[in-house]
Amino acid sequence: MRAHKSRTLLATLATTVAIGVLATAPASAAPDAHASPATIGTCHRWQDISTFGGWCEGSSPSMYKAYAKCANGHRTRYVYGVVRMAGDSQGSYAYCSSVGLHLSFGGFMLVQ
Repeated sequence: MRAHKSRTLLATLATTVAIGVLATAPASAAPDAHASPATIGTCHRWQDISTFGGWCEGSSPSMYKAYAKCANGHRTRYVYGVVRMAGDSQGSYAYCSSVGLHLSFGGFMLVQ
């Protein structure tokens, strides 16, 4: 009788552990066969004392926007350009002049 209880207890514990492992697996563990990863290609940048922007190569559904860190003394602020489709060559520009500051640095960010 004891051996039967031990085997039942072990089987229950093994099942509980297996369920726990499955329940803690990340939701993204199973790839979506229809999803394509969003990426942007090479970005062509332009900047001056108060503006950062340009356009990025790539294809739909990838989207991006320009961003800029603007500063003047102790004041800093981030500004953003419009969202564009990668490869559209229209470009996205972030204007520090819109907040009365100068460009510190800028870049492009992928928009999900």
